[in-house]
Amino acid sequence: MRGDGVNARKEYNDFHIVGSVSFPHGWMNRYNHFAALQRFKNLDDKVIIVIMENERRGTQVSKVLTEKGFGNIYLLTGGLSQFFVDYPDLIDGYDIPDYFRFKDYVENHSPSPVKPSKY
Repeated sequence: MRGDGVNARKEYNDFHIVGSVSFPHGWMNRYNHFAALQRFKNLDDKVIIVIMENERRGTQVSKVLTEKGFGNIYLLTGGLSQFFVDYPDLIDGYDIPDYFRFKDYVENHSPSPVKPSKY
């Protein structure tokens, strides 16, 4: 589950965790999209990872899902930016930034965007 921006699908296609499925949290109140998310609810072999650069908002989304009975919810600390720095081989997409410049940017700026405009 990733941010709620209008460009959520493009952001996902450009830069995402290998094997992930995107469910922008802004879609949670749309029945058909929430029903699609429920197919992953409490499955032993599936986890739902809330990925938001703003962890405060991510915590809120995680809490809502937990209150709706989801037990396999995890919040990715540091967001996708930190995940890319720590696990670059697990990132896929059409517009993956240069790892070394991105790592330098993330380590020297806080908070960091998913993909800085100048990296």
